[in-house]
Amino acid sequence: MNKFCPKCGKEKERFVGKICLDCFIEEEDLVFLPDELEVEFCPKCGSFKDGSTWKKIEGPSKAAAAESAVMSNLRVHRSVKDLDIKISSRSKNDHIDVILHIFGVLRGQKVRFDEKTNVKLNKVTCKRCNKIENGYFESKVQLRGKNRDLSEKEREKIGQMINQLTNTLSEENRMSFISEISEKDGGLDIFTGTTDLARKISNNVIEKFGGSYSKSSTLIGMKDGQEVHRISFSVRLPSFTVGDVVRLKEKILGIIDVGKVISAVNLRTGKKEKIPWKKFKDEEVEKIGSQDDFESAVISLVTENEVQIIEPNTHKNVSLKRPNFIKKRSEGSNIKALKNGRNWILIPKKFA
Repeated sequence: MNKFCPKCGKEKERFVGKICLDCFIEEEDLVFLPDELEVEFCPKCGSFKDGSTWKKIEGPSKAAAAESAVMSNLRVHRSVKDLDIKISSRSKNDHIDVILHIFGVLRGQKVRFDEKTNVKLNKVTCKRCNKIENGYFESKVQLRGKNRDLSEKEREKIGQMINQLTNTLSEENRMSFISEISEKDGGLDIFTGTTDLARKISNNVIEKFGGSYSKSSTLIGMKDGQEVHRISFSVRLPSFTVGDVVRLKEKILGIIDVGKVISAVNLRTGKKEKIPWKKFKDEEVEKIGSQDDFESAVISLVTENEVQIIEPNTHKNVSLKRPNFIKKRSEGSNIKALKNGRNWILIPKKFA
């Protein structure tokens, strides 16, 4: 039922208190958006400056930056509930028209507001991109294998891990970036925008690949009367990797996974074992070979204590102490073997 509004003098259906909904909206200024906005926009990463803070957006799009800036400057009165905002834009070089359709509920009644503004984008290189361009780094990770080069598979996995970690941390701190990754001395030097990123890279590497790290500090200058230090992390991966055969004290092990816990196959028993990294002291670990060195032999005889194989190259019978995983029924079958000096190490199927 329509009623007379004392403010506008018209008959209206929807009222808030004693005045119509339209008059209430006009009187209360429920939506505020400047007619024009000037926004600093970084064309390199697509971020825009909101006050004193650079904000990251999805993709280096001018329209996306303009729309994000408009949303940051939009103010809607708290009495308008259940907001649903539709936004669109039209680009004209560095000027972008942004149109908003704002839907909500006011005092139990559905309302709609249509707003428009013009955004001028001023191209400015943000602090983060400027630092990256100039090769700035706060910390460095020196990643090496002990007495060996990093494998291609290790480099690939470490690269993927670094990208994922950097993307995650940069959501909270834009200075979490990689300024450079270079290959050096068979390993990698990783230059980071923050010490926290370098520390997390170091921890994640040893979590997944085993090993340990140490850190050192270098004085690089003064700021506001305080010493400024650059922290370097020296990460050392084990002398072995997945697929290697090593001797750990009295055990011969085939490595199937590395990390804080080493998974291996005991080549005497054929059983899988999990050994904490702290028990692996590199000076006690001897690398014997790897899966690339395996050769194919034939089991010719199995007794209670011995096994005979036909050597791959000489085709002579060689007697060896029988590993627990070799059974009488194994006679005549092929088996992988690793030459160790004058002896052979027989490889169980779990590691072959």
